[in-house]
Amino acid sequence: LVVAFVVFFISILFIPELYVLLKTGFSKKLFYLISILFSGFTFYGLIAHKFSKPVSKYVFLSVLIYSISINFIPANEYSNDFYILYLKLKTLQTYLVIPGISLGIVSIWLHKEKLRETVNKLFHQKEIVTEKTTFKEKLLKPITNLFSKKEIFFTIGLFIVIGITIFTLFYRLDYFDLYSDEAQVTKGAAGYYHTGEYKQWSFIKEKTQEKSYNRATSHLFLVAQSYKIFGINNWASRFPSALFGVILIILTAFISRFFTKSKIITILVIFSFSFFFDFLLLQRWSRMYAILMPIYMITFYFVFKFLTEKNTIKFIQFKKKSVINKYFNFNYLLLPVFLLFFYISYNLHANSLILLPILFVSCILIFLFTKEKKYLFIIASGVLAIIFAVFFVDIFPDLRVALRHITFFEGKNSEIYTRFIFGYPFSYQTNLIFIFTGLSSLFIVKNNEFRKKYLMLIASAFISWITFAYFFNFSVSFRYVSFAVPFSILLVIGFYILTTKTLYNKFIQGFLIILLISSVLLSFKTRYKDLYVRNFASPARPSIAYTTINNNLKPQEALFRHWGPEMYFDDIDTSVVIMSIGHYKDKSFNKVFDELQNFNAGWLTWHTHNSRHINSLVNNYANVFFKKYHGWGIDATGVEVYYYNKSMLKDTSIFKKSDMFMPIANLNTKNTYSIATWLTLNLQTNQTPYYFHNFGDTVFTLTLSNGDLIVEHKKDSLNIIRIENIATDKLFHIVYYQTGGEKGDMFGIFINGKKISEKTFKNDISELIKIQTNQYFNGNIEDIRIYNFVLSEAQIGTIMQNKDNKNSNALYTNNKKFETLFHWQKR
Repeated sequence: LVVAFVVFFISILFIPELYVLLKTGFSKKLFYLISILFSGFTFYGLIAHKFSKPVSKYVFLSVLIYSISINFIPANEYSNDFYILYLKLKTLQTYLVIPGISLGIVSIWLHKEKLRETVNKLFHQKEIVTEKTTFKEKLLKPITNLFSKKEIFFTIGLFIVIGITIFTLFYRLDYFDLYSDEAQVTKGAAGYYHTGEYKQWSFIKEKTQEKSYNRATSHLFLVAQSYKIFGINNWASRFPSALFGVILIILTAFISRFFTKSKIITILVIFSFSFFFDFLLLQRWSRMYAILMPIYMITFYFVFKFLTEKNTIKFIQFKKKSVINKYFNFNYLLLPVFLLFFYISYNLHANSLILLPILFVSCILIFLFTKEKKYLFIIASGVLAIIFAVFFVDIFPDLRVALRHITFFEGKNSEIYTRFIFGYPFSYQTNLIFIFTGLSSLFIVKNNEFRKKYLMLIASAFISWITFAYFFNFSVSFRYVSFAVPFSILLVIGFYILTTKTLYNKFIQGFLIILLISSVLLSFKTRYKDLYVRNFASPARPSIAYTTINNNLKPQEALFRHWGPEMYFDDIDTSVVIMSIGHYKDKSFNKVFDELQNFNAGWLTWHTHNSRHINSLVNNYANVFFKKYHGWGIDATGVEVYYYNKSMLKDTSIFKKSDMFMPIANLNTKNTYSIATWLTLNLQTNQTPYYFHNFGDTVFTLTLSNGDLIVEHKKDSLNIIRIENIATDKLFHIVYYQTGGEKGDMFGIFINGKKISEKTFKNDISELIKIQTNQYFNGNIEDIRIYNFVLSEAQIGTIMQNKDNKNSNALYTNNKKFETLFHWQKR
């Protein structure tokens, strides 16, 4: 009864916030009812166990299956009503965390004898070895064991997963252009490649920059060696990262076997990693984090061995009952190895210093569970180190910089870092159930080897989470905790298998393993395109867009640029003048305009997704007056590229006053488009509502003349669509579409959702143009929407039904969203 009351009381404390209840439609009464039910199940499970009826573990199983399987629902592929139901089910999943943990702990406690048997079978006492073994034999023993008959199936599974990892890491490795911090890595590695110095290389000027670049030099060195073998390109830049990804999988197999003593756990852990999106993304990215992960893992392993093993140096053997043996008995042979790898990991990234508080907390936990006095020495050393750091922080520049970002529970990143650290291979709600259920086993089983290893994993997961979620107030990213995540996944899967082995028969164990594998594969399938098809982090193709600049920029012209990898500018004349148009903070319009006037001609470029860092007036001015070659509306490169000369530099005061009549789009007529508009016309309307032009040269018109609608392409005068008596003084909806701009493509007109006319282009009409509303149009025009595909009748019907919802850029048809390329409304 006490246990049931505790379950109920804790459960109601964790009811989601009221706005979640309102959003999903759940009432508090329902949550109280569920709490009472689970409390009843817990109580009944305890009582029934007295009569050999294992009820609680099957109720616990039902919670697990629900919590795991709810993530198999592809919510975004169904209707809005279904999505609301999905939110309700997800809310219930969050609520089930506390009852699930309670039922898990009760079930483990009721089967404690089986738990002890399972753990002791894995973590059995080591046999006493009487024969001396040479160093060579010790080195070769793991390899010979790996190919023994006993291990053959494990070895086959290991090589299969390594093969899968090689594929998932190296497949289309160079498909995406370099992005984000890869730009500075390639410049730094190229600098070392060309000069042997850690300075950034300017691909445009073909010389090093004056300032040294010594960030993560070990990584830069490896990338530079890759350049020597493969040349300077995307693949060579990322090759060291992918290679270390394979190394990480091999190390993870070794570490998993070491910490869990289980073959099945080891295979499941590395299998999960071979399809882990965040791991694959980071290991396919040319940045130091890819190398940091395996280096940190080695460091973690050696420091654990140093702390938990006894001294093996013969000439400083301690007497068994001496004070030194009690308080200082560590494996000192491993200390230099640990310090070496710790230094390398620190050189790669300062965040690896998180290992120090992890060790401190691990020693406290291990001491509390095992009462081994030698851990008091590490604890005391940790306390002294904290005091020293606080009072002498000015001595350590890196520490002083780091402390600027340290807060005391002021960070608000707990939700994000919970998903980063505890969100795989299941949802974080499910994983927390396994972690806390498994944590209870440490109080039940007295096996010290088991306790030490899992306590170290627990400390790693939770210290990393607490530090980055609440103490470290810095930009949020998975890469900052990536090196700690392997141990969290190992912890989850380790407790998952341990719990299922303790509670269930082999059939249910197999079923739960299939659920784990299915969850991993589904997660990979969901993010497959983000890895190999579209770069969600930076959807830009500068290697394509910059080719236009490389081929056309003249030495006397200027290049105005924002961020972006210089490597794709390697064909530009070295004498060209490079001007910046902004960094994190944009450069003012007046300053940019003054700089533009200093040159007879030039080019402007920035990544489309970085437009927020470009002054909006600069963006609009270029959009209005300059010739646009790439970017939004023109193509899918995701890079804005404009050309200008002095004749295009118009008076800025006129520009600022005429923004209502600015072109709403830059287009390339070779592409597919649909243009939807609401119009009101009368017999006196004899003008075009909007026109397509190339610097005043009209390319295409949609004209009203004496009540008729005329659609005409100047480059294809053989094809004209004429619709008579269209003027009715009533609001009507018109859609012009074209399947492309080449010979044989179709173009046509929908009016009020019905196709009126369609024709075939007899000539190629491909050209860079601007679409502009006509300020002198004497009819009524509103809500212009441009799409980069041909609208269907159903989609046009949706647009017409939502005519009063003109602020919406996104609409839904058949539960699928379609968004505008450009959207214009009257002000």
